[in-house]
Amino acid sequence: MSKPDRVLHEIARRIMKMRSPGAPATAAAAAESMQLSCGDLYRTLETLMGASGLQALLDRAIQITARDHPWLAAVKAGSAADCALSGLSEASEEMSAKQATEGCAALLATILWLLITLIGEDLTLRFVRHAWPNVPFTKLSEGSNE
Repeated sequence: MSKPDRVLHEIARRIMKMRSPGAPATAAAAAESMQLSCGDLYRTLETLMGASGLQALLDRAIQITARDHPWLAAVKAGSAADCALSGLSEASEEMSAKQATEGCAALLATILWLLITLIGEDLTLRFVRHAWPNVPFTKLSEGSNE
C-alpha cells in the first residue's frame, strides 16, 4: 500500500463518528472529533514512541495528507500530551463540514497507515483496539472482511 486505502479511510470515519456522536455536522465538530481521536491514539502510543516520535509521526502525516487536502498545510503537530493539532480549528473554519470531515478523516487514516508502515499491521491493530475499543473492525489493510 503506497498511501492510505479506502479501508483505513472508513475506519478513520468510524473513529471520528464515535468520538462525536450526535454532534452537528460542522467543520468545527470535525476538527474537535479529530483532536479527540488523535488524543486517544496519542495516549496509547506515548510510552512506545515518546512525545518527539509522535510529533514526527503527526508532522509527516500532515505533510502527506496536505497533498490532497491543501488546507491542512496550516496545521502543525503540537507538543501537548493530548495530541494538540495546532491550527486545525482555524484551518477548518474555511472549509465546509464535508471538506473538514474528509480532510480530518484522511489525516487520521494517514496516521494509521504510517503506523502500519513503521510497526506492522498486527501491532498497529493492537494499539488501535486499545485506543478505540468500541470501534468495530478486524483488519486495517485493503481487502479486509469487516
